[in-house]
Order: sequence, then C-alpha cells, then structure tokens
Amino acid sequence: MSHIVEDWFAKGLVMLGFVHSHPPHASSLSSADVLYAKEFLRLNTTVPGIYMGIVTNDQLFLYLLMRKNSRVPDEEVYIHEKYIYPIVIH
Repeated sequence: MSHIVEDWFAKGLVMLGFVHSHPPHASSLSSADVLYAKEFLRLNTTVPGIYMGIVTNDQLFLYLLMRKNSRVPDEEVYIHEKYIYPIVIH
C-alpha cells in the first residue's frame, strides 16, 4: 500500500487512516491492528501518525496512533488519542 500512499502524497493528498469493523464488544485495537499501524508508519515515513477506526455496537471508536519519535520510523507507536462517536442511522 505504501506506493499508493506515496502517489497520493505526490498529488498533495495524505492518507489519514481507515475504518474497519470488529465483533460486538471488541472496541479496542487488536494486536494485528497495532502491527499494521507500525508497518504502515515504517513504510510511510512522511506520515506522522495514522487514525484507526473500529465500528462495533453502533459506535465508532477512533484511535490516533503516533510514533514516539518522529525521526525514527521504526520506533514504537503509541495511542495518542481515543475518540468515541455514536453512529446514527436514519
């Protein structure tokens, strides 16, 4: 995916993150989610962080994962912010 993000960046677009679903009552990031974020940030050194959204139980749990040290791409990531939004369907 990094070449796609690099193409977007060259056009002035930046991928901020993505949203996916989890089973009911699983609102936390999985270990696979965190590994994906680490790999994404390792491959995309121009991006300081990534939003990862989880949809479950009619809510959106949005996490912002950042590098601990923006100059070291392989550095550990951490959850910088967590937001919770209700999903309203009319």
